[in-house]
Amino acid sequence: MAKLFLLLVVVLVPFKWVYVVDKGICNGCGNCLYACTEGAISMVGGDAWIDPELCNGCGVCVYYCPRGAIYKEWYTGIEEDAEVQALRLEANPVFSGSAVLSGAGIHKEVILLDSAGRTVMRTESDTEGRAVFDVSSLPGGSYRIAAGEETVVLSII
Repeated sequence: MAKLFLLLVVVLVPFKWVYVVDKGICNGCGNCLYACTEGAISMVGGDAWIDPELCNGCGVCVYYCPRGAIYKEWYTGIEEDAEVQALRLEANPVFSGSAVLSGAGIHKEVILLDSAGRTVMRTESDTEGRAVFDVSSLPGGSYRIAAGEETVVLSII
């Protein structure tokens, strides 16, 4: 008598609790940006954005948000038909000394501007749409990184 063995395949999906920013409440102060030890928070369009792939769910950012704009959400992974994230900073530049921008498009000019709109640095995005700026020598303040019509805010303290 032949025995039938059933093989159970487990698909590993990144189910976890992550934190999300309510753009309607966020005022773009950036307090949470420097509280995140994982570098999961970046500024997109003047508001904080938490990358669910980098967020470890620790919740430290919640305590630094003066407006209560950060809340916990169950993350199940990126859906196939999910919209591709627009221009955004990948990692917290405070820890690395460089600002890595993604979503710029392939081989596009990317410009770092100071608060007066003057060009500080220029570079070209790579084949993955990423651009890297060495910000270790820049003085503190607010900067804009522009790629085409889109911009993100970079705050250096």
